[in-house]
Parts: sequence; C-alpha cells; structure tokens
Amino acid sequence: MPTQTQLKAKGVFVVTPTDIRIKIDDDFGRYYRWLFRSDQLNQLTLRPPKHGSHSLVISEKIHQKDCSDYLYLNGREVYFNYEIEGNYGGLAKGFLNFWLNIQCKEAEDILREFSIKKQKGFSLLHTTIGNTKNSCKNNN
Repeated sequence: MPTQTQLKAKGVFVVTPTDIRIKIDDDFGRYYRWLFRSDQLNQLTLRPPKHGSHSLVISEKIHQKDCSDYLYLNGREVYFNYEIEGNYGGLAKGFLNFWLNIQCKEAEDILREFSIKKQKGFSLLHTTIGNTKNSCKNNN
C-alpha cells in the first residue's frame, strides 16, 4: 500500500535472457519530465531514457546474471509504488539524471533470489524519468 508520499502505478515485466525490466507507459515519464520542466522554469530539458519509461530489475551487463529462468514472467502485469519526490544526480559524469524511487514486491523478490542487496545511499529500484545527455529544447 502506498504511503502518503507515494503513488501506485502499473507496468509489465519484459524479460529476455539478459535482463528483466518493468516497462512503464511512456506517458508516465512524459508527465514527470513536463513537471520537471515546469519546476525548472524551462531552463533545463530532460531527454527520455534510451529504453523508454522502465525500471531495470536485473541486467546481465551490470549483475552478470542469466535471466532465462524468468522468461515465464514476460508480459505479466505488475504493480509498484513510487515516491512522488524526484531525485537528481550524475553531474560527475557530465550530465544530470532525474529519477523516482520505486518499491515493487515482485521485483524485490527477484533481486533477493539473485542475492542482490540494496547499497547504502541507493534505492533498490527506480525509474529514470530523463537525463540531460545531448539535451535540446524540443524533447518531451
């Protein structure tokens, strides 16, 4: 159940042998990028994430894990709670990321099965709303 600083949303598991993601409707990210622009008085524009609105659960590239045993989840709807307060970071890499932390029991169970734990100072799961890589004014 969401807290007073969270809302509930729905996504769909997208599973390949190399990763597990929660695909989120692109309108979700578009809305939060619009809010960000409004808050920043249109001084900074965020580009959508490369893979659209999503939350990466497991990635072979990052976690060195094979996700083949989870292909049965592909296409399954999943609900998650997300924090309504956004987070910013990444300036040391030369660009800004904006994300919302999420909580999803099903995804957290998968992370536990892979023995992946939360690192201090980081949320276990998040959805990137956008970034300023190659940013231009007309991106939504």
